[in-house]
Amino acid sequence: MTNGKDLERLTAFSDAIVAVAITLLVLPLTDLFKGNEEFAITEVLKSYEFISTFSSLIISFFVIYGFWAKHRRIFKDVLVIKKSVEKINKLWLFSIILVPAATNINFSTNSIVGIWIYGGVLLMSSVTLQAMNSMIHPEVKFYQSSTVVILSLCLITVTIIPSLGHSVFYLLFLGRPIRKYILHWTVSE
Repeated sequence: MTNGKDLERLTAFSDAIVAVAITLLVLPLTDLFKGNEEFAITEVLKSYEFISTFSSLIISFFVIYGFWAKHRRIFKDVLVIKKSVEKINKLWLFSIILVPAATNINFSTNSIVGIWIYGGVLLMSSVTLQAMNSMIHPEVKFYQSSTVVILSLCLITVTIIPSLGHSVFYLLFLGRPIRKYILHWTVSE
């Protein structure tokens, strides 16, 4: 069992890992401007590489932020957790720290392999987060995760229609409406 100061340290460490992951997201964007003359900055801003890198930053920032916000809600007012939750939190943190690299692989290659790596990392993060939520709050059912559902649909969709590319991940912004539908559907059963 983890409680008291140890639980506080665990959540503070988790917050720090998330902050590092978000910080790492911006590095590919800053690399685009290295060595460019002042007059070439507008050319960089118009380039496909900039638009792709910036859109990847936006998606991944909000995904990581959403995961962190859910993590914070899961651990809010929790006084003690089992060691198994701590182990799953470790897996969740590992997946979070992989997001910047997976983002770069996905958006720089725009290949089906890159998309699957990115989607797989996000799915791992979402599944571990939902597992912790279900373990800490037994009233929460594992299947109620809209993010797990959306990510699964993204990977299935891009496998069937590869031409969608990484744009399929914009579906993640539908999380809130889908979550309301899933909760309504599960409550009305």
